[in-house]
Amino acid sequence: MARTWLSSEYAGWIVLWLMVAFCNVPSVLFARVLRKQKQLFIYEFVQLMFRAASLLIGGLYFKAHMTVILFSVVVILSNSILIIWIAFAVKHVHGNCDIDVLQNKYTQEKK
Repeated sequence: MARTWLSSEYAGWIVLWLMVAFCNVPSVLFARVLRKQKQLFIYEFVQLMFRAASLLIGGLYFKAHMTVILFSVVVILSNSILIIWIAFAVKHVHGNCDIDVLQNKYTQEKK
């Protein structure tokens, strides 16, 4: 019974981590489109350091399930920061990002 509880605990945290990771993909693509590769590289490097530190700290001082929780929280926070940063960058470049305005703008440019 305890193993079932522990595996469901792992699964719950990993699902949250993966949910934010899948939402992160468009942000990385938008960062490339907005020519923010240098900032994205720095972000990825810092994120790697935080992920490694969470695994190291979790492995040294906590049990396995707390290490998974710590790693998941670090990944969720760092990916959320990237998503918010890119959302503000897109808003800064395009102003009000209303989908109807953007559709009209790009369909008029094609004509």
